[in-house]
Amino acid sequence: MRVVLEGAQSVATSEEPTAPAMPAFGWQLTDEQIAAVTTYVRDSWEHAAAAVMPTVVRAARRQIQKER
Repeated sequence: MRVVLEGAQSVATSEEPTAPAMPAFGWQLTDEQIAAVTTYVRDSWEHAAAAVMPTVVRAARRQIQKER
């Protein structure tokens, strides 16, 4: 969820000198949309993970703001 909210960048290596990255989507997606994406990812590949609720995303956003 944090990667969807804030994005992430990998470390550059000799094999991947451009350091692959994922952009942040927290500024663009609602709590409901991020919950849906996160639920999809967690439940993919035959993992039976519980759904992520929008309230959890809201709490994560607040926590990230506190950490800044």
